[in-house]
Amino acid sequence: MKIIEPIIYNGLHVLTTEQLSNILKVEKSTVNRNFQRNKDRYEEGKHFILLTGESLKKFKRETEQKESLKYVSSLYLWAIEGAILLAKSCRSEDSWEVWEALKEELHKIYGRQMFSTDGGNTEE
Repeated sequence: MKIIEPIIYNGLHVLTTEQLSNILKVEKSTVNRNFQRNKDRYEEGKHFILLTGESLKKFKRETEQKESLKYVSSLYLWAIEGAILLAKSCRSEDSWEVWEALKEELHKIYGRQMFSTDGGNTEE
């Protein structure tokens, strides 16, 4: 499996939809479709962050991925927990391997802690 470095946004390890689709070896449209079909299972601030307006402009200025974000008007950033849910729903050959790796990474980085909506961590 190819290792992709997560982006740090407000102290939270996140992946863009493009990074996640590359890890899962599926099209971005597959990730987007699976998210839309299961949107009620995701919590903004816990599983994902949606950037628009000024927050997106700031992110574009500060990120190394400027070219791929040039024409983007909104951007989902996926926390590890959200990436786990998406990997589970994509059902590609690689998604189970990714799902397990993301679970391991979550526990390795945060132990038994969960993400909080303010970018910090809270105990389970």
